[in-house]
Parts: sequence; structure tokens; C-alpha cells
Amino acid sequence: MTDGAPAYPRRYGRDFWADLDAEPKLRTSFDAQMNWRFREQAPLIARNFDWSRFPDIVDVGGGDGPLLVEILRAHPAV
Repeated sequence: MTDGAPAYPRRYGRDFWADLDAEPKLRTSFDAQMNWRFREQAPLIARNFDWSRFPDIVDVGGGDGPLLVEILRAHPAV
């Protein structure tokens, strides 16, 4: 189908985030994968973007916040 609706609920019967909430092993696996992915990328993103122009930053992505940690290390005044 190409109706623009997310495929995940159609395939697995519920929203991706609801699935993570319902399955602790899936949540743990997802968080580990996201942390692994950002291990090298987060410091680069934090240093190479001018985050200091923002008075506040909110991490709404979930997980353990590795990108936010690196942003605050690189720009402690934020």
C-alpha cells in the first residue's frame, strides 16, 4: 500500500513506540543500538553545529540521551 500511513503498525499490530514500551528486551536492544550509532557521531554533531545559539535544548527522542550529553559538553552555557 502507498497510503502514507506508517508500515510498522500494519506489520506488527501496534505503534513502534508502544511496542518498545511493551517489550523491555526490545527497548534495551533499541537503546543499545542508538547509543552505538551515536558513539562516534554525537561528538561530531555537537562540535560542528552552533548549538550555543539556542537558549534551551530539549531531548525528546528517548533513549539514554548520548547526543544531548555531547551537546552540553561542547556548549556548557546552553
